[in-house]
Amino acid sequence: MNPVRWPLTFTITRGLRLLHDVRLLTKPSQPEQYAKELWTTMLAKMITHGEDFDRANIVLTIDNQRGLQALFDYIIYLGIKPNEVLPYFFRSNRIHSDSGMATVGTYLLTLFKHQITNWLGTTPHFIINNIGEIKTVDECRLIVSFLTTVLDLCSRDKDIRQQYGRQFVDGIYTCWPLFVLLYRSTNIDDKLLILTLLTKTFIIDSRLLIAHEQFDHVSQMYLSLLIDKQLNLTFKTRLLDLLPFFASLDT
Repeated sequence: MNPVRWPLTFTITRGLRLLHDVRLLTKPSQPEQYAKELWTTMLAKMITHGEDFDRANIVLTIDNQRGLQALFDYIIYLGIKPNEVLPYFFRSNRIHSDSGMATVGTYLLTLFKHQITNWLGTTPHFIINNIGEIKTVDECRLIVSFLTTVLDLCSRDKDIRQQYGRQFVDGIYTCWPLFVLLYRSTNIDDKLLILTLLTKTFIIDSRLLIAHEQFDHVSQMYLSLLIDKQLNLTFKTRLLDLLPFFASLDT
């Protein structure tokens, strides 16, 4: 099988989108199914699964990245459903790439950060509609890690932060009751993870929580952590640093 020429993929997918837009070329008869097949084929070319860890098959040169990102843009353009894509961004299995070890979810999110954040930002209620029911602490941990990474990327990119930041934070607060398994966990790392997510929401928008419908739920979690005897002084200090965000600063 001949290797994929990823730099050429950039030109091809951009050309296809242009032809579709000006109606010189019709979309596939079943665009969603075609997009799903493209997505699974792309992943198969990108990642080899192993017993101990996965391995990235592609050296992410600038040209290769542009080709992969353009193909993912085209997959979104064709109308793939979010629930066909998001589970891969929640995966915690390890992957070895040219830049070192990471998780599959972090690897994909770093590569497709602009595509996934733009998709989140332009799809109403994206977070709320696609988180779904969380049944285990492991599921909750993966989802909160994903959302934390998204907010981290958002905080680093001024354009994404200004355009979509408030919408991301609103969606996360709306889903906050789903994260109860994490902050009630006996594992301190789980509590640190939910605290990190909360901290990053304040970095994006420091005033949204006060007027949000989930303020009571978030504040109850905050108070439960403050009185948690399992947590050490360093953790409590981080909690106290967030106290001003639970009060109106205007007065």
